[in-house]
Amino acid sequence: MANLEVKIGSLVMENPIMVGSATPTWDGAHSSRAVTLGAGASVLKTICPAGEDSYEHPQNGRFIVLKSGGKPIGMVNIEIFSTFKESQWLNGELQAARQDGAVIVASTVASEDPAVTAKLIRDVTATGLVDAVELNNSCPMHVSMRDWNIVSLTVEQVSAARKATDLPLLVKFPSTVTALAEAVRAAECCGADGVVLCNSMSGFAGVDIETGVPRQGTIGGYSGAAIKPLIQAKVIEAARAVKIPIVAVGGISCWQDVVEYIMLGATAVEVVSAVMWQGYDVIRRMNEGIAAFMDRRGYGCLADMRGVALPYIGDYESVLHKGKLTPRFDPEKCTACGRCVKTCFYDALSKADGAMRVDPDRCDGCGLCTQLCPFGAVSLGR
Repeated sequence: MANLEVKIGSLVMENPIMVGSATPTWDGAHSSRAVTLGAGASVLKTICPAGEDSYEHPQNGRFIVLKSGGKPIGMVNIEIFSTFKESQWLNGELQAARQDGAVIVASTVASEDPAVTAKLIRDVTATGLVDAVELNNSCPMHVSMRDWNIVSLTVEQVSAARKATDLPLLVKFPSTVTALAEAVRAAECCGADGVVLCNSMSGFAGVDIETGVPRQGTIGGYSGAAIKPLIQAKVIEAARAVKIPIVAVGGISCWQDVVEYIMLGATAVEVVSAVMWQGYDVIRRMNEGIAAFMDRRGYGCLADMRGVALPYIGDYESVLHKGKLTPRFDPEKCTACGRCVKTCFYDALSKADGAMRVDPDRCDGCGLCTQLCPFGAVSLGR
């Protein structure tokens, strides 16, 4: 039977699925519930230091779900850090989170002053009620994320955090970091036990064109299935830069998405939008899917498949010279509907005698026809 156990430093989880810092972990009871219902760990809603005003959330519709074909593909939110003060977490909510021995990761905000960051982490660590700390400086609608492009500031924050706790330390980066390899290497060198990639992206919920009124009156954080390709690129870059574990966050809707991230080098994942759309039960379904897949493919543990896709990912030149491929039509599936003809801008496809024809001299091998065929009747070949 497949072993789904994950280790990040001394943090041990029964499976690789963490519920990320968001609405499903807004208080201790819900954080504990997430683990009880199958998560490897819960990452608490981000705790802010004592002395700062507690944050308020708009209570007039702060989530806008974006859909395609009636199905959710993304979500814009204007929710930020925890509405509880630090004292409320330390004197009640952390104890509630630990119910039934739940594995808890405390998300702590990276304040502008690293000394304030360190004090908060010391306070949380001293309770003995959390298993790890996630250093968060990546809320896309409240905190400036530009600083984390400056490696020296990353060093200051992570160094301060590392000295403040002996618990496993995860460092969460925003999606806007351009010098990602340098930044994650800096975190590794300063003692981070893992990096978390990435927080939600900056996004806008759109406009009601009938009224001209925006669906939300400000820019928020964009998450959901649509951002997965963007975060996967970040995970690939980080996997080639560091040896410490990577926790992938972004666009995870099903167990296949989790497997993809692990095959790209991730050790664990954080799931938020899927839990918010489907409930905590989605975690159990994901774990069951992963285990069944591993048994079917002969993977004994997650490490057996971690990073297996990386050797096949090269630069542009490595793809450029693989040779030309042209469409092949499966006569059992093709209905000669002609949709591929409309989307072939090289005029290489045509319909004759009720069947599709390919002009190989005109075809440029782009492969768009294979992706848009509604019947899966087209493939590329030589």
